[in-house]
Amino acid sequence: MDQKMNLIVKVNINDTTSNVVSTSIDTVALLCKSQSPTPPESEDELPAIEESETESNLPTVAKLFYNTESVIDVFGENSEAHLMAKAYFGQSNNNGAVMIVPVNEDASTTQIIEDLDEALKTYDFYHVCVSKNFSTDAVGEALQNWATNRFKMVHLISDNLTEAEALVTALESSSPDRVSVFYSSDYLNVAIVSARCGLDPARGTWAHKSLQGIEFSPLIKDEMDTATSAGVNVYTRIAGSSRLFFGTVADKSFIDSVLKKDWLKFRLEERIFALLAEANSGYGLNLSDDGILAIGAVISNVFTEANRSDREYIMDNFSVSLPRYADLSADDKDRRNVNGIKAYCTLMDSVHTVLDVEVVISR
Repeated sequence: MDQKMNLIVKVNINDTTSNVVSTSIDTVALLCKSQSPTPPESEDELPAIEESETESNLPTVAKLFYNTESVIDVFGENSEAHLMAKAYFGQSNNNGAVMIVPVNEDASTTQIIEDLDEALKTYDFYHVCVSKNFSTDAVGEALQNWATNRFKMVHLISDNLTEAEALVTALESSSPDRVSVFYSSDYLNVAIVSARCGLDPARGTWAHKSLQGIEFSPLIKDEMDTATSAGVNVYTRIAGSSRLFFGTVADKSFIDSVLKKDWLKFRLEERIFALLAEANSGYGLNLSDDGILAIGAVISNVFTEANRSDREYIMDNFSVSLPRYADLSADDKDRRNVNGIKAYCTLMDSVHTVLDVEVVISR
């Protein structure tokens, strides 16, 4: 979306600021190695090649896909793209579309970021699921900075538990609140993002979710405790039920909390920006007590929407504090700026554990 928005309207959630707004939080891109289909071994099996299928047109440009078969046609059955797409479209409640961003295997972190930014010009995705090939310390740290500046979420994956834990440790030096790390032999990061984005990724929690086509990791108690305490997300079986634990980013805060705050920021900035153009039958929002009240009404409406029973992002104890026109400084009046608005709300969390139930048995 247009990075000039914050020159006009800026909403701060906690201490976070951004230059990017208005992204839908259920859009997804897969970052993987660029591969073309492996040609048949026998010349008799070679299909007729159209001019558009020559080597100069190998898959190097980001593109939207709507099913696994079309991914196989472009990248081949043995490609990372196919494995990731299989995990994505294998979830019955996927949102129906995913962008694949193919990157050269030896691409630098700078090139990876440039490829992602180029892809954003076509499809404004919010989540980036990274293939195992690119889930490294260097890429993770670079994408953490990228995600912070652009208000995105990045999901890394490793099929080695020790390496996954080390990856979280490497991220700790760079405010890792926008990068999550998953451990699995499958593409668990893609599957959980697909399943959540097919419904509402900010509502409730990412923990305790069961997935389709994903093998659980047979972790013992100590392994699970060490992994989740470190901030690694795992998919394991307890009491016959395979579930994800616990849906965290690398700093051990929860993915859904980040999404709830981003949704609030995006929607508030969008609605206030629209108000500035549409108020007063399109003549503009009056710099007056009534105009300031209109801004407060927009904020309250967004909070009400976030508190609806079909969202439940925040509790119902929200409030908005507004300045009066007389309270504005001479400088703000000269610049036609409304300063001093404060809005308060409490995120709606979910229960993940119940660790202290006392049972008293009488005889």
